[in-house]
Amino acid sequence: SFAISRDWNLDAIETPITVETGIAVQDRRLDQPYPEEIVAREAGMFNRLRLALIFDDENRDRYRRFGSYYEIGIQQGFEALGSDYESTIVEFEAINFHRLNRYDNFNSRFVFEVASDSPFDYPQYSIGGGSDVRGLESVDDRGDARWFANLELLFSYKKQPAVAHSFFIDVGNVYDDLEDVDFSDFHYTVGT
Repeated sequence: SFAISRDWNLDAIETPITVETGIAVQDRRLDQPYPEEIVAREAGMFNRLRLALIFDDENRDRYRRFGSYYEIGIQQGFEALGSDYESTIVEFEAINFHRLNRYDNFNSRFVFEVASDSPFDYPQYSIGGGSDVRGLESVDDRGDARWFANLELLFSYKKQPAVAHSFFIDVGNVYDDLEDVDFSDFHYTVGT
């Protein structure tokens, strides 16, 4: 894969928006058969062109992050360019780090992703594990559409500010495709 990005400065905002474009090619060859209990992925070629807009105003002080990060991207695979799949992937992510004081934060994250005609006939997304809905088994469910949100209160110990305690709520789900997305049907976890 190869990507090029350029900052786009606007008078209305202090932080530039990054415009990123890229190209990627994946060639998957399966030389040995999969065991029967594992669903085999298809071999083949998948290329994609990607365009993304990124607003990155995430900052760090000694102990905590603050600011925000937004990204929206689209990837397109083209059969005319040699891909075995005419596939579209759209992804959106929003992250906010809000400082309550020098040591404590309220953090939030929202992600929505959808893919059409997944490459290699294998679902693009999963739910579960430390990167989306904590407390669910990793790769518990798979599908071509996914959303999740994380809310987190992060409290530091004043005598040891590098050590923090987190209270969090994670919600989200993965669906077979975009038509199946139902925001009232979700998994959730609450933890510390």
